Amino acid sequence: MTTPVTMPLHGNKNVLRFDPKKPHTLHSFFEDLEYCFDSVGIADEKQKKMHARRYVEIDMQDLWISLKAYSDPAQTYEQFKKAVHKFYPGSEDTKKWTLADVMHIIDQRKTMGLITLGDLADYHRQFIVISTFLRAKDRISRGGETRRFIEGFPADIAERVKQRLQIIHPHKDQDEEHDIADVEQAAEDVSASPPKGASTLPKA
Repeated sequence: MTTPVTMPLHGNKNVLRFDPKKPHTLHSFFEDLEYCFDSVGIADEKQKKMHARRYVEIDMQDLWISLKAYSDPAQTYEQFKKAVHKFYPGSEDTKKWTLADVMHIIDQRKTMGLITLGDLADYHRQFIVISTFLRAKDRISRGGETRRFIEGFPADIAERVKQRLQIIHPHKDQDEEHDIADVEQAAEDVSASPPKGASTLPKA
């Protein structure tokens, strides 16, 4: 006999978590919660709101229950969720990252330098997380993303990367047309075959 799928128990070690000291985790909390709703077939608005407050600490439960969006049957789960987000500034997905965060990564990399290929990989990982989010929200263009990424390179490497991009992608005549992955590959290429006396990015 197949065991029916149910919502996780509150005391389960794998239960949904939200840390109010880390407001950005609220978005993931609701995403996980909604995955569970879909899995067990919960569509009722009242049940969704009830389950949402079950997985937070008692003091937060009292706070969430106090919302009109929770008690008013005319208000949807989405309205309740929006009201909860207002309690935790910085928790809304639309405010997760800003262009200032991109500039911080660039400035930090300029200070630290690009010494090895490992540094390049670290820079790429940090940059792409934020820039992908901003692209999805139309807060940075593809060209702006590429230009910003190259800003973190030492000047001589940046120039050679642009030249390399023109060679491997001759049909693209402007650096803003390139993907970040193409730029990273070009940086690896120029470091593998640097001109005499030029900066390099050793493996370690």
